[in-house]
Formats: sequence, structure tokens, C-alpha cells
Amino acid sequence: MNDVRVEVVDSGSALELTIRGPATVAVANALQERLMEALLGADKDVVVNVDTVEKMDGAGLQLLFAIKASVERRGSSFALVASEGAALRAIQLAGADALLGGGVP
Repeated sequence: MNDVRVEVVDSGSALELTIRGPATVAVANALQERLMEALLGADKDVVVNVDTVEKMDGAGLQLLFAIKASVERRGSSFALVASEGAALRAIQLAGADALLGGGVP
């Protein structure tokens, strides 16, 4: 059940985080730990790709808002890539596309 992964690519000017697996209440603690670990000490812009998220619920959305707030609080920019799949549907159903910005159609 704890089958969530966060892949990190440092492109020099930005950290690109790709979430793979579910982003639900069942894995929220593990996902939060992995995301915070990836962001620790990074003073870079952050791009979070959720196209490969298998399921997303309110807990997953809450983590996206927390990451966005954390990144912006330290003066960096946040971008979200959500062009297809379960995460895009959850974001749109919640009406959160305008709030999260980025690549949400």
C-alpha cells in the first residue's frame, strides 16, 4: 500500500519532482516525508509532475498546496505539471486548478 515514489531531477535552476503511485490519505505520511526530503535545503524553483499519479484524494491535494506554500515562502517559484490522469481529474473536480497554477489545463 505504501507504493508511492518521488523521483527527483536537479536541472540546475530547478528541482523537478515526479510523483509516481497514489497520492491518497493511505500514503500521505510517506509521500509528505519523501517530498520534504527532496526539498530539504533546496533554494531552487520547483516543478512537480503529477501525470503519473494513479489516484488522488483530498490528502494528495493538501500536500500539493503545502509544497506550493513552502516553496513560495522561501522566495522560489512553484509549477505544477498536470496534463492528464487521476491527479488532473482530482484537481479539476476540486476547483483547484487556478489555485495551483502551472501546467493545469
